[in-house]
Amino acid sequence: MNKFLLVLAISSLFFLATVPVQAVNYTVTDLGTLGGKNSYATDINANGLVVGDSLLADGSQHAFIYHDGAMHDLGTLGGTNSEATGINSSGYIVGWSDMANGSQHAFIYREGAMHDLGTLGGSSSWASDINDNGQIVGTSNAADGSRRAFLYSSGIMQNIDTFGQFDSSAYGINNYGRIVGEYTTFIGHDVTDVYSRRAFYIGDGGMEDLGIPSFSAASAINDDGMIVGIQEPISGFVYSKGTLKSFDVVWNDINMTGQIVGSQLSRAALYSDGTVLDLNDLIEPGFEGLLEGAAGINEGGEIVGSVLYGDFLSGTKHAYLLTPIPEPSVIILLVGIITSSMGIKLARHKMRK
Repeated sequence: MNKFLLVLAISSLFFLATVPVQAVNYTVTDLGTLGGKNSYATDINANGLVVGDSLLADGSQHAFIYHDGAMHDLGTLGGTNSEATGINSSGYIVGWSDMANGSQHAFIYREGAMHDLGTLGGSSSWASDINDNGQIVGTSNAADGSRRAFLYSSGIMQNIDTFGQFDSSAYGINNYGRIVGEYTTFIGHDVTDVYSRRAFYIGDGGMEDLGIPSFSAASAINDDGMIVGIQEPISGFVYSKGTLKSFDVVWNDINMTGQIVGSQLSRAALYSDGTVLDLNDLIEPGFEGLLEGAAGINEGGEIVGSVLYGDFLSGTKHAYLLTPIPEPSVIILLVGIITSSMGIKLARHKMRK
């Protein structure tokens, strides 16, 4: 009997150690709204603070931050609508807001107030992303009416479009100041003039065309220099160290571990460990909504986006937060190790008697 307990404990350890690791699962948190029908999450920082925009009861749209279990209205720069598009590890938030005169200006929200970033000489500007050093990128109208990618740093907004062709927009910046986005170029004349959107990268060598075929736009870049984005027909790409990989998924964001989030045929998608996963398959059973898009992911693997309740025509959309939960096999393994260890000690104790 004593020997049997010992063998059983050792066998249990062996069995539990060989339990296959299952896919990561998530709990879903509906972030609610600011009183209106719909809300959308756009980004999440390392501390789990979520930003985006929500409809109010009067139908206007305001930027929000979600923390401590509640959604908080960030207000506007004097106009009707606003949207938060990015947040860094310090909790500084960027986006755009309507002005009282009807134009739109990029903003940074810090220390409890929204601050106007101005423009490149034109009427409007829109901020897209902010890194942990406080550098901000986005798009602004220039004095000639064109749209130009900008970098805002140390209180100054500068035009970073050195191609100077038509329009350009900056969408992402990493902590080393590398920037990605898109620009417009003329490609020919076929009855009418034909233009193409092209993904660009700005690093030590200046502004570069990534060379991605067809229409493309780079949406995010991580600190390892991995770039993600979209290309036509509706699909996505990952660009790393000169190598391009295409997917049938529109990618929106990437974290330091190389996890990527986006949307595939109106379903939220995650790319992890070389596999594209439908996030709807990784949440707790019985959830009534459809995760239709994933907009942001942080270093801890928390994901934000929009969830649809009802049908696409008349349903409602709410911002959501996905939080990873421990893999079941890991929990079983830990419990098994503890239980088996106790069994071994008990068996040894009885054998000594």
